[in-house]
Amino acid sequence: MNSAHPFRRLLLSAAAVVAGGIASVGLVGPSPAVAAALPDLRVTIIVAPVKATYAVGDAITTTFTIVNVGAATAKNARIQGGSEKGVDRKTDPPSDQFDLAPGSSRSIVWAGTVDQAAAKQGFANGGWSVTNDAGEANPDDNTGKFHIDVPGASGVLSGKVFVDVKGDFDNSQPGLAGVTVTVTDTAGKTAGTAKTGTDGTFTMTLPAGVYLLSVAGWKIEGENSPNAQVLGDQTARLFLPLVPGGHQAEPTHTAAPAPSSSSVPGLPVTGSQTGLTLIAGATVIVVGAVAFFAGRRRRRRFVLPD
Repeated sequence: MNSAHPFRRLLLSAAAVVAGGIASVGLVGPSPAVAAALPDLRVTIIVAPVKATYAVGDAITTTFTIVNVGAATAKNARIQGGSEKGVDRKTDPPSDQFDLAPGSSRSIVWAGTVDQAAAKQGFANGGWSVTNDAGEANPDDNTGKFHIDVPGASGVLSGKVFVDVKGDFDNSQPGLAGVTVTVTDTAGKTAGTAKTGTDGTFTMTLPAGVYLLSVAGWKIEGENSPNAQVLGDQTARLFLPLVPGGHQAEPTHTAAPAPSSSSVPGLPVTGSQTGLTLIAGATVIVVGAVAFFAGRRRRRRFVLPD
């Protein structure tokens, strides 16, 4: 049998493995160097005139400042969309489109008036995002938000406090009497307190707004149970299922992600290491296989016939 044929087949297989390893570089995603060479738009929204509080009928402007902090020019940068409540606009969102070189910025002004919806909820707020046609290095930071306080209206907050013995949030369980419900505003200031009656219910009148509730010595179950929004001239009703615990914790903030290995000081990362590893591994396999079969072929040449 001619041993050269399997040897040639091995070489062809080796070439296929190396080609596959090289092609796989394109499948492991863009390298950090490629990702960094994209625009990165960020937007902030400032309300003018700047005041501590606003009233229905106040004329305001929201200024969108768009900055390109990326490494490439943003093409046709523009406001993409968003939503808001409490501001009456006579015109559609600005449709300006423009290119932004790295490090440059552009401001867009949009006029409006504080409307009755803002007084009803105690504030006006909104969030708007921007985009461009050249891609984004980090699309998660493309949205800007604004919030202005519009006091004046009041509403009623009522509820029932009970110990969730069954662990199923069933509010037909007996109410907890004689405990104090504390309400704090978004600034962390106490907005009101109320003691529950014999049936575990409480009622208080509060300025329109969003509040956090707590009961000393107990933990309120449920992801959204401690939060309540009071609207002007309306009654908000809620149930507070309790389990033994400490004071209700303040709202938690999302922790910053741990630094990746690429952020550790050292040599700069200029490309994908995964692709290089695949090529190196394939090369080692091929070289070993070639050496193995080459050795077998040489040994066969010097074996004497019986």
